[in-house]
Amino acid sequence: MGGLDEVLRAADLVRWNAVPGPSNGVYRPGDCGAALRALAVAEDAVAAREPLAVLESGGIVHLHSATVYPTAVVAAPILLDIADLAAPAAAAGAASLLEHMLDCEPFPGFERVVVAAGRRIALCCAVARMIREHPGAARGARQIWRPLVEAAAEHGWFDEGDGPCVVTVDQAAPACRRSIVAEGEQRCARFRR
Repeated sequence: MGGLDEVLRAADLVRWNAVPGPSNGVYRPGDCGAALRALAVAEDAVAAREPLAVLESGGIVHLHSATVYPTAVVAAPILLDIADLAAPAAAAGAASLLEHMLDCEPFPGFERVVVAAGRRIALCCAVARMIREHPGAARGARQIWRPLVEAAAEHGWFDEGDGPCVVTVDQAAPACRRSIVAEGEQRCARFRR
């Protein structure tokens, strides 16, 4: 993406309420757009605190229950650009949220996403792939990238077979569409037995 203006536009392009997920009273996809916009322009930790709280309490993850929601796949490219381009406090908050997206368990029934050629992969693997492919990770310009890339390395692609899927590539943000392209077949470390 080409700067914070592009990040803000990307957050506005997504129909957040259309991202499927559980009806558990906690998942609030409609809150993501405004929270991501606020995080992108936050100049300090105080300004970043409120949008992060929204995203961490049901927008993307629910930290109290260690649950990640389907919006993670759609929000990941935006958060990666925030981690790369925003003020240090906002970037650190975005990186922390990305790590939570890798560490939390998907809500039951919403564990997979559909990628190229109809393949189904774990939600965490889709996020990990986006982290590994982001230009900021390759540049490593900020210290926040190293732990993110290390956390992403624990995840790999695998075909999930039958079962419900959460998000198709067509429902994702434009940046997400270019990032979610399956290549190899390997089982995610999270699901290895």
